[in-house]
Amino acid sequence: YDHAKLPNGTTTTSTNPWQTISSNGTYSFILYDKVGNSKTYTQVVTKIDKAAPTGVITASPSAWTNGNVTLTLNASDTGGSGVYRIMDDSGVYTVGATDTFVATANGTYDFTVYDNAGNSKVVSYTVTNIDKSGPTANAPTANPTTWTNGNVTISLTGAADAGSGFKNIVLPDGTSTTSTSASYTAVNNGTYTFKVYDNVGNVTDKSIVISNIDRVLPTATSYGNPTAWTNTNVDIGL
Repeated sequence: YDHAKLPNGTTTTSTNPWQTISSNGTYSFILYDKVGNSKTYTQVVTKIDKAAPTGVITASPSAWTNGNVTLTLNASDTGGSGVYRIMDDSGVYTVGATDTFVATANGTYDFTVYDNAGNSKVVSYTVTNIDKSGPTANAPTANPTTWTNGNVTISLTGAADAGSGFKNIVLPDGTSTTSTSASYTAVNNGTYTFKVYDNVGNVTDKSIVISNIDRVLPTATSYGNPTAWTNTNVDIGL
């Protein structure tokens, strides 16, 4: 033995020739003796995987909802070793290339994908379509607020929803309007409730108590009216 030619073209007189390989491929070592004879040893390297796996997250439902959203990650690995396991946002591992996680509130959720060579990648998804909060509105107002023998007009204004959006107002008599304000005529004392809805079915009740309607006539008892004939003056009254 005289020397060896390494795959990168350099030579060495070491009896244990070697070379650091950074990627898959076919590599040849050529051994020479002192009279010029040579022999080639070829190795095919296929097990190097330096590429991080990846994945695609889908959400169901993707439209506005007042429930939860299920996130599904489908992972893949182009490096060759294949997907080993996935860790979801709560730290739970699932072996394989698919994992699901239930998001109960809006926010960013992370999955960590691992391949069989030890590479990993964080894949994130931001949930923005959960609306579990009821819409808002100003407190109902009454006009007049003093005693009256007529009707009282109740007004509700400022209906809004920061999530899925305002949908409608159901008045105390069951009728509905898509306007962000509504009025109702109360003809009797009592509690009157407006129901404000958003586009995913959340509802907020806005109530007012009317107690200033008085349609009852006053009453009294008369006295002094004589029942028999008299030749004197009499006092009468209530």
